Amino acid sequence: MLRMILAVVVIVLAGASVARAQSYDQLSAWCYGDSTDDQTIQGCDAVIASGRAQGKDLAAAYGARAYAYNRKGDYARAMVDHNVAIGMNPSDAMLRNNRGWTYNNMRQYERALQDLDEAVRLNPRLAEAYNNRGVSYNGLRQYDRAIQEYDEAIRLRPGYPVATRNRELAVRNRDQAGGSSGGTGRTSGGSLSGGPTPSPPVTTGPAVSGNSSGGPRGGGTDVILQRSPETNPR
Repeated sequence: MLRMILAVVVIVLAGASVARAQSYDQLSAWCYGDSTDDQTIQGCDAVIASGRAQGKDLAAAYGARAYAYNRKGDYARAMVDHNVAIGMNPSDAMLRNNRGWTYNNMRQYERALQDLDEAVRLNPRLAEAYNNRGVSYNGLRQYDRAIQEYDEAIRLRPGYPVATRNRELAVRNRDQAGGSSGGTGRTSGGSLSGGPTPSPPVTTGPAVSGNSSGGPRGGGTDVILQRSPETNPR
């Protein structure tokens, strides 16, 4: 009888262990994969709390959670996670791009450009960073410079729909402002005195970096997934 009870206990414990493993696998997939914002946050919470993810994988979890918070309009929490992710993996161009994306959504264009300039330095072929620099310059009313950035994004990724649309908006804003604008200096954003308010450009969302096998990584520059690139953040 005792042996039977022990056997049942072993089976139950083994089943619970398998269930926990399956649950963690699902939560990990939510964190690193294409899921809803709430699922991403729940999944990344579990990944971070588990202690299993280390180094670049852990940085990627913080970066993915920052993306979800950004989408939900919780920029304060997004920024905390961006800072942690970049602190863990400062040489990841996409993480820099993603924090610049959040600064753009907060209309802190000067700070956005600091991150986006660094993203371009780390990876000169990162089209998302050029597009997002265009968003920053559009917000600063430097439309000619914004158009140059969009042109480079489109050159790197022919047919890039987000950059193409943003370029059209920048041209329209420049024309409404009375022609060429901008220069080498960076100026504060906002509407023009007595003129139109610039149309808000579409900001490219972040991508999740990965290794050649498709596993989650905080480092590298290969884009595995780009979620909702044409979504205007709330």
